Amino acid sequence: MLRNVGLRKSVEQPVLDLNFAAAGALDSRITFSRGTSATFVGSNGLIQTAGNSAARFDHDPVTNTPRGLLIEEARTNDATQSEIFAAQSGCTIVSNNNLAPDGTTTADTLTLDTSTGPKQVKASPNPTNSNSVSYALSVFAKLINGTPNLVFRGYGNGGSGEYPIFDLANKTVVRNGTAWSNAKVEDYGNGWLRCSAVTTATNTNGPIIQFLASGDETGTTSYTGNGTDAIAFWGAQQEQGSFPTSYIKTTGSSATRNADVATMGPTTGGTELVVNGTFDTNSDWNLPSGGEVTIAGGQLSFTSAGQFKTAQQDDNSKFVVGRRYRGSFDVTSYTSGGVKMQYREGSGATVIAQTDAQTSTGTYTFDFTCSDIADNRVQIMTTGSGTTNTFEIDNVSVRELYPFEAYNPSEGTYYIHSKRSTDVNSRFYILNAIADGVSPADQMYLWHWDGSATTVRWKIEDGGVASSDSTRTTTLDADMRLAAPYKSNDASLALNGSAASTDTSVTVPPIDKIAFGYAEDPSNFFLNGHIKQVSYYARRLSNKTLEALTDD
Repeated sequence: MLRNVGLRKSVEQPVLDLNFAAAGALDSRITFSRGTSATFVGSNGLIQTAGNSAARFDHDPVTNTPRGLLIEEARTNDATQSEIFAAQSGCTIVSNNNLAPDGTTTADTLTLDTSTGPKQVKASPNPTNSNSVSYALSVFAKLINGTPNLVFRGYGNGGSGEYPIFDLANKTVVRNGTAWSNAKVEDYGNGWLRCSAVTTATNTNGPIIQFLASGDETGTTSYTGNGTDAIAFWGAQQEQGSFPTSYIKTTGSSATRNADVATMGPTTGGTELVVNGTFDTNSDWNLPSGGEVTIAGGQLSFTSAGQFKTAQQDDNSKFVVGRRYRGSFDVTSYTSGGVKMQYREGSGATVIAQTDAQTSTGTYTFDFTCSDIADNRVQIMTTGSGTTNTFEIDNVSVRELYPFEAYNPSEGTYYIHSKRSTDVNSRFYILNAIADGVSPADQMYLWHWDGSATTVRWKIEDGGVASSDSTRTTTLDADMRLAAPYKSNDASLALNGSAASTDTSVTVPPIDKIAFGYAEDPSNFFLNGHIKQVSYYARRLSNKTLEALTDD
């Protein structure tokens, strides 16, 4: 869907339009896996759980506005009882007496007593940690009475001025502290705030959460309690990393949420390259003499055929060097012997790719890359010894591999609307279009390299060699509307209404798969945020159109 209404008359509609925020569901062509359950905010504003390998369509917990498809890296919550807290000193606790952010009555309320000293609480049991490791600590907190502030301490980083202070009444961070970073307060509605911060441990003593007296922004952690200030707690999480991710519930042991992996393709598209692959006529195929291989009744029949007997078709002018293809055939009737389909080059002498020898009915496929069009061949060949090969073949096909059927291998434009959940300067990928399983990599990828601060990049590689690298600058947690085109010697990148200059030295690689919000190669660099929409236009849109398309 075009964002700029004025463009509708001058630009065709996209041939692919994945509006994750509006649809709240995956297109049937997308393959999704995670292997574990995971949490997200539902349309009712409450934290919910998605089952194993179910995609998460997240919402703003306050406005209930759809955020789109949530893609995150794998993380582990080391707090083994994330919804159980213990009063360590200076306060009393009542368990399971408040509605939690998931709508259950599982939040614990801690109230200051009137003693003098630190007022602190821990998860029960408190998570253990390793020295010199960076941890993101987070907890959900809700003011019940008074306006006490909150601090994170522990990990050897709780000295004067070192720790972060959270102002729960004003929903703000008072300070990061000198030994912590990335302190953040997120509003989850109904009074609930998720407080988080990151530190690198200097010992193995674990985290501590402490109350401060109402209005204290200096961090006086030892004082006389008033006996009334109270905060509800829920959802403790300690995870290795430089920023927090979605809540991971634990009930007795640490728990891991696996990474979200969403891909589209490979599938076949374009023109059928085999002529008469359905054997409607007795033509177009080179058959051996002797009558043991025949075409009749819409079938290619092998009857007591010897080993290595072939039905061949030369396809010299139909393939494109460097492009990816899929061959397939049906064994519709089988008696004995064996059969395989091959793609050959070099006067038919060199086998580039083939299926295994098949000995039963079914549909069989193989993928290959064309490297030479001087003399190539597609053939069906017997593999059984002697004259045992008796079977029938139909639906022989070779078509180009695309990520989706309407993909244009020569030129096109991606439109992506996404937003990260953090502004931490870490490497992440928004979209990775690749040639599946090909090494060195043929790919196009929209990403941020952590060595380039706030730069988002559209990079195109052919055979592992970069031929284009267009860049735009933004804040890393910005709402990003990007348009990334490709064409031979013609690429650019637009971000929120501003396009880079045209790159006139571009080699377009063969693409047959798209990874959403992460990279297939190199792996493990995830968006850690939301993809609202991905659209694709089957031609290279002008830079002026790119700017209008991405302008808010």
